[in-house]
Amino acid sequence: MPDAVEYADVLRSLGQGTAHALLGNGFSIGCDSVFRYESLYRVAIANGLSARAQDVFGRVGTNNFEGVLRLLDDTLWVGQRYGLGAAGQSQIEADIQIIKNSLVSSIATTHLENAALVSDAKKAAALKFLTRFTNVFTTNYDLVLYWVILSAEGGATFGDGFHAPEADPHADYLVYTEPTGNRPGTYYLHGALHLYAVDGELRKHSWARTGRHLTSLIRDGLARGEYPLFVAEGVSSQKLTQIARHGYLSHCINKFSHFRSPLVIYGHSLGESDNHLIEALTHNPQLVTIYIGLHGNSRSATNEAIANIVDNMIAERRRLIALHGRMGELEIIYYSAESASVWDG
Repeated sequence: MPDAVEYADVLRSLGQGTAHALLGNGFSIGCDSVFRYESLYRVAIANGLSARAQDVFGRVGTNNFEGVLRLLDDTLWVGQRYGLGAAGQSQIEADIQIIKNSLVSSIATTHLENAALVSDAKKAAALKFLTRFTNVFTTNYDLVLYWVILSAEGGATFGDGFHAPEADPHADYLVYTEPTGNRPGTYYLHGALHLYAVDGELRKHSWARTGRHLTSLIRDGLARGEYPLFVAEGVSSQKLTQIARHGYLSHCINKFSHFRSPLVIYGHSLGESDNHLIEALTHNPQLVTIYIGLHGNSRSATNEAIANIVDNMIAERRRLIALHGRMGELEIIYYSAESASVWDG
């Protein structure tokens, strides 16, 4: 593995041209160590998730809270219409409530309560880092990126395709209506806690329209059956299955598969559970240059694992070139993540 360069060298290489970013959990951890959490599913088990509910998760996906809750809701609806006994209905209702409570408790213990708990200096530093990019892709489903973008003076600097609903322009939520096009945009590749679907319509909780903290809106939404749209599976194929079920997520992954070089990766380990993203990058003919941030010693086990993944990407790209041509070889430049000073402020 070549030595990591400084982030200042990356900026000089990028110049004034278009560039994009992929953020992983390291972005949120850099904001606050509270985001160094275990999976929400493991936290939910620690908070009392029943063995019966765990069996349902085992069938649907061990982090698919939305899928499990919708399955149980649908089962209850069908059971009521087919005469399922009161005892069975009661068990399903009890487990729905347990899962909701577990999810609320998990969010409460693994997330900062509101944006005010992140200093203005930190948000300004992170915003400065982000505004260098046209598109910002993230696999995080927490609220940190959203908070930073909303902190921009004069309003959000990135679009996300959410607007006031035409049928109810004064609604206290926003709806996904259109892609961001060529404008700077943010893309939640695995969904986010503040996104939820109602009758096939993807909505976004909004502090600006309610004056209430997003975490509070999320908890109230859970009580109404408005389940957060986020993909937290540990297996790439299961993530793809969930992504394919949602038009917004499918649009995000399609955008991620077709953007033009270069890409800066920060706080992301490119692990096995994100093979679908690795494949998208490897097969994107417009992507030839990737800058990858390494945290700590570039020879650490974690960074060596990243280097092995990158070697496989390069080999796969060469195979594709041999088969189809029309693609350039991947150029990978490692940089010191600490030197980007993302949250230093």
